Amino acid sequence: TTTAFMQAGASPDFIQIGREVGQGILFDEGRIGPDSSAAAWGAYVHLLSAGINGARETAPKARIVLHLEGGNAAWSAALVDSLLARGVKFDLVGVSWYPWYHGTISQLGEMLQLLAEHSGKGVPVLETAYPWTLSDTDEVFNEVSQPVQPHPGYEATPEGQKRWIADVIALVKEMPPGRGVFYEEPTDIAAKGVG
Repeated sequence: TTTAFMQAGASPDFIQIGREVGQGILFDEGRIGPDSSAAAWGAYVHLLSAGINGARETAPKARIVLHLEGGNAAWSAALVDSLLARGVKFDLVGVSWYPWYHGTISQLGEMLQLLAEHSGKGVPVLETAYPWTLSDTDEVFNEVSQPVQPHPGYEATPEGQKRWIADVIALVKEMPPGRGVFYEEPTDIAAKGVG
């Protein structure tokens, strides 16, 4: 895929190897966890490194992003430590952060800071979103539809959505270089006429 982009003159600036790889990659071969064996870690590191090496060979100027799921900062920091100790070479550590799954904006700040300290790298938010309504306005299942799901202090309104995103951007700007915020997962949130 990267080769096709390069041949088309669309050199990527960033490449993430997998999505939310904090529990592994290419299950079950590359599944890992806190109690995984040396063999499981070896398989995980081999698969992740193969993806990184392939990306670097085909798009040498692209920055490699390790994409982790939000929520468990201690495990994510330990994972980063383990990967660096095993010689895995990446340029940024990114996280997904949806408040209805992962926690508060304050907890996001703590996780970003911890990952920056452990990795010595920039930590962008690779996925985040916020609801503008809890109503089912598009006739498909909406992941965010319960009154308990929105972040405290941020209503599920267009204004609450705008303030959430502005506050996440402001938080990320305080982090080390390499930062950024990517809005993601529109299918979780009602969008009339889109579905």
